[in-house]
Formats: sequence, C-alpha cells, structure tokens
Amino acid sequence: MNYLISIFQQSYGSDFTLISKNITKKSECIGLELQFRETSTGITHYFSVYQFLSDNYSYLLLFGSTNKSYINSVEKNEIVKSFKIKDTVTSSNGIPFTDVSKNSWYYDTVKYTYENNLISGANEYEFRPDAKITRGMIVTILWRMEGKPKVTGIEDFPDVTGQYYYDAVRWAAKDKIVSGYNSGKFGPNDNITREQLAVILYNYSRYKGTYKTVKADYSKFTDSKNISSFAKEGMNWAVGSGVITGSGNKLNPQGEATRAEAVAMIHKYCTKVKK
Repeated sequence: MNYLISIFQQSYGSDFTLISKNITKKSECIGLELQFRETSTGITHYFSVYQFLSDNYSYLLLFGSTNKSYINSVEKNEIVKSFKIKDTVTSSNGIPFTDVSKNSWYYDTVKYTYENNLISGANEYEFRPDAKITRGMIVTILWRMEGKPKVTGIEDFPDVTGQYYYDAVRWAAKDKIVSGYNSGKFGPNDNITREQLAVILYNYSRYKGTYKTVKADYSKFTDSKNISSFAKEGMNWAVGSGVITGSGNKLNPQGEATRAEAVAMIHKYCTKVKK
C-alpha cells in the first residue's frame, strides 16, 4: 500500500492523501478501489488498481478519474480481459500460467503436459494446481496421448453421453483401461483418488505393452494398509515403478488427487515407464 501511495504522490503531488480503500476482484485478479484527496484543491480522485504477477514481472493496471462512476463494470472487465498478460508470461515463465512458479515442485510436470497438449489450464492464465481433478479429465488426457481415437461397438455409460469426455471414456472402457461403478455409471465428474489414478495408469500401461513386473517397497509408508483391495495391484505397480512416490512417508491412497499430483503421475509414467 505504501508503494502505491508513493506512486500516486510522485505522479500527482505530495498533498495527494489516501482517504479510503476497498478490496475488489475482477477477472480472478485481486485489486483495490482507492480514493485520494488533494489537500490544496479538495478534489477527490477515484482509482481502481489491479496487479498481475508472473515469475519475473509485475504489471500494474490502473483506472482513474475525478468522477466516482467514471467507468462501469462491463467496460472495466473488457479492459482487464484485453490485457494480454499471456504473451509476457509465456516469454518469462515458459508456460502461460501465473500460478505455476518455476520454483514449484510441479513446474516441470505442468510444463511437460502442457507443451505436449495433454492438459490445458483451468482458464487462459491459471492452471490451479491445488484444485481437484475428475475421472473424466484423467481419461481425456490419456485419450489425447493416444491421438483421440474414436471407437464403436460399446455400450455407453448413462452419465457420459454428450459430454466433452464422451469419446475418451468410450475408448478407455473398450480397451479395459477404466471401468464403471457397480451402479453402471462411470462418475466422470467425481474427483479421482490417487489409488484410482494408479489403477487407470496401471491398466493403460498394460494396454500399451509397457508394463513390467515390479515389487513395491512399502516399508517407508505408514499408510500403505489403507490401499483398497481393488487398487492393490495398481498401487504396487505405481509405487514400484516410481509413478507414485508419496510425500511425508505417506501414500494417501484414498485422498483425492490435485491437478498438480495428477500431472506429476502422468509425467512420471511418460518418463519412467513409457519407452
């Protein structure tokens, strides 16, 4: 805040005094609504300030007027949208996501899957690494890895028809990479667990002919007993082949995978297993 006040005082004079501030949000960007008063004239100035961040740069977008209703929200949103931060972030960060720092543990995995067209962002500028990822999304990633094949001669899941993952789920089901629930549904919008993802990648490895028999060493994991019975083979393969490495001496098999964790497992499959 002191930095902003300094900017305004340098631009408009030392008698430029902050009289109010409110936090606001536009296009997923946190900003400030500020009011300053010039002591010498008594004129009130109104500003909206938004800061965009990348790894190497910070950008300040500022709207200002002496009229409180100087710009309506629709116009302001259009201006914020037109600010093409993607181009500058791409050149500085290598990928267009402002929430994936080069210092993050998942940077290389996000970069790999993005550059190989396996996964896109939550929107144009955000990857949202801590958000959950669904069963439909995971199957769609593997389907893209296969060149987006279309299949026939398979019965559709009743909760899949007509959605973006339709062809992906049909392909994966036909080749026994995925299966549905006992209810007959696939649950494409359900958040995927780490052990479910391990089983899917295990089945995908067998489908691709890259599967090799391995034996997992669970000695350093305190929660390996929590692996569900249906997932034991898949988790054994995933741990033994390095697709899952765990964190803090835990595998968290039934925990819901984040987007960062999911792409990390897929990246490890592509670099450690897929030859």
